[in-house]
Amino acid sequence: MESIKEEVDQACIEFISSAPAKIQLFEAKARALATTVVPSTQDGIPTSLLAEFDEFEAAQREMSVLLFQLKKYILLRVPEIKDEDNAGVRVQEAVLGVVNGPKEEKKTEEAAPTKLVYLNARAKTEKEFKDSSLATFMLAVQETDRAQYAKLAIGWQSLTCQLLSVYLAVKNNKAKIDNPRSNEYGHMAM
Repeated sequence: MESIKEEVDQACIEFISSAPAKIQLFEAKARALATTVVPSTQDGIPTSLLAEFDEFEAAQREMSVLLFQLKKYILLRVPEIKDEDNAGVRVQEAVLGVVNGPKEEKKTEEAAPTKLVYLNARAKTEKEFKDSSLATFMLAVQETDRAQYAKLAIGWQSLTCQLLSVYLAVKNNKAKIDNPRSNEYGHMAM
């Protein structure tokens, strides 16, 4: 149990120190994708778009691992519930709620753009417009690509907000998370 505690302690320290830079990086990715000029469809599927999907999906996986570590960090500090002095425990519970995210998280294509969803959408567009003029076909495929760049930009914005929420909840309440028993009765800071 002690090695797990040391591991999650280190993960929390690294999270608090690295989160501001990641937030800036995520915001920059969203801005860049929102203003991307869609490459010509004559060259096939844009490799730059596929690379953007790979980077976004890697960031999502990293975020998932990080959130799991933060949950363990908080859970390892939850004391026995007492009849009094549970303000810190309530703060821990509130921060866990932020780390866990919204209860009704959408699991739609728009909520989490993926390379597979994009490739399916592109194949569907190519199939639907295969009998159209070349110009119409090219415009339809290019619009599908443009829409995916936009979805990725929104995905990065969403990841930024999630990271910022968790960062502020953990950073602003770290003392209460680490030591939930005290004589102070308060609420979670934001």
